[in-house]
Amino acid sequence: MDKDYEIKMDGEFHQFEGGGIRYTKDGKGRFDLIPSNALAYLVRAIEPICNTCTATQIFELMDAPNLLVNYANRDFVRVITGISIRMVYNDLSDSEVYEKYPTFSIWKLFVSMLKELAVHYQKGAAKYGENNWRKGIPQWSFEDSGFRHLCQYINGETDEPHHISSIWNMMCWLSNDLNGIHDEPNSTSSDVNSN
Repeated sequence: MDKDYEIKMDGEFHQFEGGGIRYTKDGKGRFDLIPSNALAYLVRAIEPICNTCTATQIFELMDAPNLLVNYANRDFVRVITGISIRMVYNDLSDSEVYEKYPTFSIWKLFVSMLKELAVHYQKGAAKYGENNWRKGIPQWSFEDSGFRHLCQYINGETDEPHHISSIWNMMCWLSNDLNGIHDEPNSTSSDVNSN
């Protein structure tokens, strides 16, 4: 990077109560809203996959039946990794993926996914308020909605970003699970609509 760079000042000027100044911009995402416990767990769990993944395993991770089975088994690390890969490589032929494999980086794909996820959290906060998902939405709702969005993504539906909506639900579920929040054994779904 050139040492003679200029700090960008795009977006809306915002002065905080204490006097600090920041420029904010819609569409940059709200990384602060991604649950840190789920993100830390995901990064630690994905590291061995990133360091040892072969081209064949890449195909297995992004393969639709494997995504569905891994989701059903609540192996959200593999599902999120598979979706991250699929976001970029889904339109490539097998030979093109093998050709790109020497320069393949799951970490770069993961970071690209995080940028989209931060935008999703930002849009959700604008619509429902910050951290609405922490206000008593039961785990079954995240699991149900995440699976539905995953199926819509695999089915090629493009009316909304189903891949990121699925990941959002998995991250909320995972954060709650890591915090010991579980549904009561007799909880049932109601007429609640979830994202």
